[in-house]
Amino acid sequence: MHIMPAKRRRKPEPRPRNEFKKSHYIKDLIKKFALANILLNPLNLLENFNLLIISVS
Repeated sequence: MHIMPAKRRRKPEPRPRNEFKKSHYIKDLIKKFALANILLNPLNLLENFNLLIISVS
């Protein structure tokens, strides 16, 4: 079977890579943390939601 050579991606225009990577990493971390929090603790989320409704009304 013929193996296709990997296509070389064109380099994106230069940007402060480190900063971009960091912010992306932090965003990803926050997303993962929020997701894990929701998955691990749905009860707490419901409680917080109820408290929010109570405090608003």
